[in-house]
Amino acid sequence: MPSAAPPPAETRQAGAEALAADLYAAHRGRLLALARRNCACAEDAEEVLHDAFARFIDRFDPDCGAPPLAWLAVTLKRLCWARTKRERRARRDGHPLGRVVSLAERAESVPAAHGQPEELAELHEGFAEARERLAGLKPAEREALGLFALGYSYREIGELTGWTYTRVNRSIAEGRARLREEAK
Repeated sequence: MPSAAPPPAETRQAGAEALAADLYAAHRGRLLALARRNCACAEDAEEVLHDAFARFIDRFDPDCGAPPLAWLAVTLKRLCWARTKRERRARRDGHPLGRVVSLAERAESVPAAHGQPEELAELHEGFAEARERLAGLKPAEREALGLFALGYSYREIGELTGWTYTRVNRSIAEGRARLREEAK
């Protein structure tokens, strides 16, 4: 007696799994770069990429006619944006892991090196030099560059500070230019 054909859902999932394996092998690097560009935190990119592939296997129908790479790229971007939105909401709501940390707090939280005295002195000089360069900036430039270094977009910096996009852009551009001049 001939065996019954597998149910359509199982056939669809098997096709999606095979297609996902091919896409992963051929486009992993490109998709990971896309995730890094669209995630607020680059460390989350790998995890979001895997979530996108899991969603692809669960929901993509190989017979629907949609281009699989485009479908996966759109899904990846949406997952990145959703994760970023959740993280920002957590920061805004005062979640202790998501609060905005000043540059001074970040510098203080750097663990002390357990190396030779020469290495410690060199590290200390590097921090002192960076502190001096930052001290030469205007307060708005320091704040804008600090938030930008923490991964905030121009729009988000404007929302946090109450500045216009133009002021954020100008503060970052002038701060960068001033730091370049001091580095010469």
